[in-house]
Formats: sequence, structure tokens, C-alpha cells
Amino acid sequence: MPAEENHELGRDGVFLFKRWLEATTYLDLPWNAYGSGALCEIKHMDGVKEYDLAGMFLTDGMPPVVVECKRYKYVGGQAAEFEEFLAIAYGSSVWDRTNGMREKNRNFIWATTHPFGQSNWSQLTTASNIEAAVGKHSRYAGDDPFDSSLAESLSQRIWLLVLSEKQEQIMLTPKEVLKVWKVLKRKQDQS
Repeated sequence: MPAEENHELGRDGVFLFKRWLEATTYLDLPWNAYGSGALCEIKHMDGVKEYDLAGMFLTDGMPPVVVECKRYKYVGGQAAEFEEFLAIAYGSSVWDRTNGMREKNRNFIWATTHPFGQSNWSQLTTASNIEAAVGKHSRYAGDDPFDSSLAESLSQRIWLLVLSEKQEQIMLTPKEVLKVWKVLKRKQDQS
């Protein structure tokens, strides 16, 4: 697939995932890598990672969330990419702590259109899998010893979601989402 076609598929995928996640009425994802990239950047111990989407949960405390979108028609290299995703998530938590940032309770969502790692699916977001990922990609985590309590806390904020593209046919539209938000009062400032 030519690079331009692949890039456009990825861009379309980001907006498909945004619509799907916002249709849950629990997420507001106003920032994307294509229009507001700096707001999608998260620091880790080896630099900065730009996610595809960023925003917040519309629940108590409105915890921040970043989303990595993978619109695949086959498994591809997702298992290895997901390991790196886990290591970067851990490294960003270490960066926050090392730099005196208050705990943000940031959530990290891996959203894909094709499942992977089915033989160990239930273990993919566990603290032990985060530790294994950090072992393979230690540059993201810095030089401090691995913190299992941090990994355990992080494992509760890692989301692994699969979207079937047929779901697009039954999703709320953006206008319907706005109407629902008004009724549920999850999002306060509605125009």
C-alpha cells in the first residue's frame, strides 16, 4: 500500500475511533494528532510520544486519556507495538513522578480494528505484562528499578478495545452524542 494511502487510512481510522469512543458518552476527545498534535503529546523518560487522540473521561475527576488508534485489516505487528505502548505508558508515569508532577491517573487506550494476542488476551494489560514490556523497552522507563506498585496502578488504567467496523452502522452520530451529553450532564458546557 502506498504511503499516502496508508496515511489516509490511518487518519480516517483516528476519526472513526473518536466517533466510536465519544458515542459511549463517557469520553470527550477534542484533540487529535492531525490538528492539535502538541496536546496529544505525553513525556516519558526517553522523550515524547504523540498519541492519535487525547481528552478526558466525563466522570468524577475527569481523568485524562490518550488513545493509540490501529486500523488494521490483519494482525500485523500489533503485539510488538502494544508492548512498546505499555512501556511508554509506564515511562510516562515514571516521568511524571520523577519531575514532581502530581499523579494524573491518565488512562491509556489501545483501540484497534483487529484483535491480536488471542492466546494471552486476558493477560495483555496486567502488571506482569507491563513489567515484561519495560524489560524489552527499558529506554522509556529510565534507570530506576521497576516499581511493581506503579505497574499495578497503571494496569487498571490501560484499556484494550476492539472495534468492528460494522459497529459504525449502529453508533450514535455526533449530534446524537451532544443530545445525550446534555441529558446526562456528563459534559457541562454544551452549545
